[in-house]
Amino acid sequence: MKKFIFFISSIFLLNSCMTAEQARIHYDNMSPMQLCMDYLTLPDLNINQSDRAAAISRRGIDCRPYLSMAQQKSARDDAFLQSLETIQRMNTPSSNLNSNRSYNSGIVYHYNSSYISGMNRICIYKLGSQVKTLTVGAAQLCPMSY
Repeated sequence: MKKFIFFISSIFLLNSCMTAEQARIHYDNMSPMQLCMDYLTLPDLNINQSDRAAAISRRGIDCRPYLSMAQQKSARDDAFLQSLETIQRMNTPSSNLNSNRSYNSGIVYHYNSSYISGMNRICIYKLGSQVKTLTVGAAQLCPMSY
């Protein structure tokens, strides 16, 4: 049974990869809005970002009209990730809740936003007008405080 599941999984993974020609056709047939939104909101480490960028350039698409919509989507995605972090924290034993505090001063900076940069997620924390950043892996969630 395990061999069968491995075989089916392997076929699925091999079929889910696009050749360069398939990618070109796929992104050339995509609507300008969807292409721009995917390009503007998905992380740079996404394997298809270069194909999206090439299609945008090749088709002469101006993504500026979609910037506001992309920023709103990113904000919603960040809020969703933050809610997942809250749920995760609710399921964490109380002895670990203060583990993200600054060790030097006891001051706690609260999560404000995050963005993806390469293979990292940059977490931004605020305390009044003061700002601190924390770098974690792109697939990780930002802690609620730092």
